[in-house]
Amino acid sequence: MVIRRSDIAPLLGALAPDAPRPELDEFDLLHWEDKWVALSPREGLVVGLLLERFGRVVSRERLASAVWPGDAQACRAPLSQLLVRVRRRIVGLGLEAATVRGRGYVLRQARAGHHRHVNDRCPSCGRQLGEIVRVVYSGRAVIVRFAVLEGDDERVELEHRCGDDA
Repeated sequence: MVIRRSDIAPLLGALAPDAPRPELDEFDLLHWEDKWVALSPREGLVVGLLLERFGRVVSRERLASAVWPGDAQACRAPLSQLLVRVRRRIVGLGLEAATVRGRGYVLRQARAGHHRHVNDRCPSCGRQLGEIVRVVYSGRAVIVRFAVLEGDDERVELEHRCGDDA
């Protein structure tokens, strides 16, 4: 997702100071509302920096220098790949890491029109599931909790496992 400069101004005041914010604990578990997802140590570093400025732009250089100190310029592709993984992991929480062209990235609550509510796909295998409730990465396995409607619009939560350890 690319954000135009005209979109930056609303991002600067995205949250009131007393509004609830996602939290990253010491085990690199990202918590938002009643959901959580496990992050790798590098993903945790990037998300931690984005959380410090939740709703505001963080430059690519600042993110790269935190993850790869002393070699931030040579890390454009690895940082992009790292952010792709972060985006896949946080989509089930209702968060997004948006690109602000020419500026950096912003972590924010997904806007209603941009968050996929129905027919979400597994971030690992791409299988079409339903509304993702939680994604947990455990070793090489991915466990996805998702919701579907059955019968008389009864919401049922199911689990999908994939990966080497599933």
